[in-house]
Order: sequence, then structure tokens, then C-alpha cells
Amino acid sequence: MLSTQESFSLSEVFEEPISEAYVFCTYADEERGEELGFDRKSFYSIDRDYMSWETNTGIGVKFRDEEKEPLVEWFSPTRINSCPSAGDAYRKIDPEGPITIEIEKVKFQRYGVREVKNLFYPDNADAEGEK
Repeated sequence: MLSTQESFSLSEVFEEPISEAYVFCTYADEERGEELGFDRKSFYSIDRDYMSWETNTGIGVKFRDEEKEPLVEWFSPTRINSCPSAGDAYRKIDPEGPITIEIEKVKFQRYGVREVKNLFYPDNADAEGEK
């Protein structure tokens, strides 16, 4: 069962202006994250918390003020799925663009049925930037 809620933008969530944002899926590669400008230690790995590496999704933001460290926010799979499509992996998203929330009831073996918020993004921010 899905239900749609209002959308929000990352710029509405963070007080600091954002220059870039990316979606990180399960099994996110710490080297790829580092290439995108994030701290390697911000990522789970098979050697560092493999259970979170296999299940958590996240969103990384880089701030306009380069003095402020880039941040990756990871989400528990029982609450938020920032990567409902494998095609969203490492996707650049517009900090001003709307992120739509769809709530889906998901059954977890360990936790039972939970309402998970799936995040959906407008068409590729990279393509919009090239126009």
C-alpha cells in the first residue's frame, strides 16, 4: 500500500546553503563516495558495519561554505529508503528540487510491518544542469 505526501527540498531541511547533493544506495562504495568529495569514513563497508552497508541508504550533501565538512546522512531501512531504484545510486540531485515521499508498508522479518518512506527525485539533476 502506497500513499503520497507533500514534497520537500534539501535546502528546506538544512540551514546552510547546499552546493551539491547525492543519493547513496545499499552497498555504497567508499571510494566512489570519496571521489564525489565525501570523507571515506562517512561510508559503511564490509569491514566496517557490514549490516548497515547491506541495508542502509543515504543522502550526501556538500555545502557552499567549503569550510563546512560534507555530510552523509544514513537512514534505517525500516524508516526511510532514499534509493528506491538501483538507478538512483550516486545520482546527483538538485538541492532546490522537490523530493516526493511515498509511504509503503513493508514487512521485515525481524520488525514486522513498518511504514517506510520512499524518496523520489525529479528527473536527473545532472541533465537539468546541462541545459
